[in-house]
Amino acid sequence: RHQLQGTLTAIEKLDLITSKVLTQVLPHLKHRVKSGDDFIAKCLASNTLHGNHEPYQASLDIESMYPTLPTCDKALTIINHYLQRYDIDLLGFSPHHITAMLRFVIDHIYAEAAGGYYRQLSGIGTGYHCSGAYAEILVDNMYEKALSLTPGPQRPLSLALYVDNSHSMWRNKDHCDQFVSTLNNIWPSVRFTREEPSPGYQTGSSELSFLDILVRTVPLPTTNQYGLEWELFQKATHSGRYLHYDSHCEQTIKLNIVRTESRRILNRCSTRKLAYQHLERLRINLANSGYPWTTISNIIATELNKVPTPQPPNQKKNADFILKVPYTNEAALRRIRNIVRKSSLPIRVTTTSGIKIGSLIKRDLINNAAKKCECTIHQNGVQCDRAHVVYKATCTECNVDYIGATSRPLKDRLGEHESAVRLGTDLSTLGEHCRSSHPEVVTKHLGTRDWDNFFSIYKIDIIRRSKDTLGTFLAESQEIFRRKPALNRKEELNGFIH
Repeated sequence: RHQLQGTLTAIEKLDLITSKVLTQVLPHLKHRVKSGDDFIAKCLASNTLHGNHEPYQASLDIESMYPTLPTCDKALTIINHYLQRYDIDLLGFSPHHITAMLRFVIDHIYAEAAGGYYRQLSGIGTGYHCSGAYAEILVDNMYEKALSLTPGPQRPLSLALYVDNSHSMWRNKDHCDQFVSTLNNIWPSVRFTREEPSPGYQTGSSELSFLDILVRTVPLPTTNQYGLEWELFQKATHSGRYLHYDSHCEQTIKLNIVRTESRRILNRCSTRKLAYQHLERLRINLANSGYPWTTISNIIATELNKVPTPQPPNQKKNADFILKVPYTNEAALRRIRNIVRKSSLPIRVTTTSGIKIGSLIKRDLINNAAKKCECTIHQNGVQCDRAHVVYKATCTECNVDYIGATSRPLKDRLGEHESAVRLGTDLSTLGEHCRSSHPEVVTKHLGTRDWDNFFSIYKIDIIRRSKDTLGTFLAESQEIFRRKPALNRKEELNGFIH
């Protein structure tokens, strides 16, 4: 692990940067849908009639997507093309820099198992931040290329992509067969599979699920044409359990569960007749969770009577401050909100859950930790509990600096430095420096912290603070580039900021 420590740190930094850039591309993808509502608006609402032949619908999926995705130079060229095509924030880098960072991440995908590290030789790691966006961009490119190779009359009537899954409507099954064959010839390692509609094509009424929507082809009663209808789809494993009405939580939250579930059903069903079946099932499930029958019926009736109209942009000004209060009962919460409302202050009142049993047991420990820290680190002028910081370590003997960063509490990272200094290991740059230049401070004592020895050789200062992990690592790279500290390794000095 100590041999990979520097590499793993660099991978984490570059992974976060590339992820933040690549995710900005996703909203620009033409066939991508982000929700069931988006799917209905883009593909279903505008394609209700399909002539006098039953349309064929199919759901395509990639078999073992992440391990089979291409990571060659050609794939990275495609990523670079997408970065140049759209107006996105590259965080001060060029598209070439982003793809170079992505190349480093792809070439250093490691998995820890059985006490060792193993490098992934193909595909992209499923646990990396950039994996999802990388996959969506490449999948979109595969479909775009397949569409460009398909003659116009044989192209799908509608197409929706959600990560590696897709829903498409075709004039006939043969067109879909040819399209799948074209997709499978784009990258040798990527194989597309297909889910057939049930009970089957040309049965008069076939259906297929996509996201949380069940799409059905139906013959129109007065014509020889076919149309579409859709309704809410729930898996057979759906339990129908909701937050119990007797739960100690704000009443508004419970009522909003009934409202949002009712609206979801009405939005996901193409006709009221289909919606009534799901609403009746919802009514029974909520009643089993303790909700009063009258409350359920009144809310559902209100949602049914609403006239769907385009909603204007929300002109309501957001509150400048949020006041979080522990939830005790409805009367106390109502009293607090009335006081805040009468004060005309820009404050929104929200509730937090009550004190948990575990918190009650640990209250004394929490209170003690909240007091001023008397540890050796704090006594040496370092805020030991501060997280997301960039720090400078100055060798008091050589007067050379090291710039580091951590998203954890600083005391945790300094503890690793102290162990490396005390034991003379290269798990830390500071320990490696002491072993080579100041062997007298290497005591080899196991199991006991020696902070006095550590602070006699290093002075620690916090030089930058950030709000999140990505900001922390960006600030670190900026400080390394600006200060050129002598103790930082070569790969850190080469950095990311040019």
